[in-house]
Amino acid sequence: MATLTSAQARRIAVAAQGFHEPKPRGAVTRAHLRRLISRIQVLQLDSVSVAVRAHYAPVFSRLGPYDRETLDRAAWSHSARSPRLLVEYWAHEAALMAVEDWPLLRWR
Repeated sequence: MATLTSAQARRIAVAAQGFHEPKPRGAVTRAHLRRLISRIQVLQLDSVSVAVRAHYAPVFSRLGPYDRETLDRAAWSHSARSPRLLVEYWAHEAALMAVEDWPLLRWR
C-alpha cells in the first residue's frame, strides 16, 4: 500500500479544490466561472455575511478579484445570448450548481 506524507496529502487536497491554479490575467469571465464550478461542483448560499455573502468568497479565493455581477448574472439572469450558467438548488445545502448537473438531482 502506498503512503503519503502529510505534506503530500495537503498538496493533493489543495490542488483538488483548485487553489493551485494561477489566477486569471485580466477580468474574470463566465468561462472562468464555468471551469471553477466544474471543479468544486457547488457554491454554498448563506445569507449571513460578515464580509461578503458566502457564495462570493470561494470564487475570490480561487480566481482573485472579480466583478460579483459576473457571478450574479451567471446565476440569476438568462437570455438567448447569455444562457444561465448556474441554478439554485438544495444540493447538500442551499447552493448554486451548474445547470447541466441539475437533471442528475431530479426526484426519482
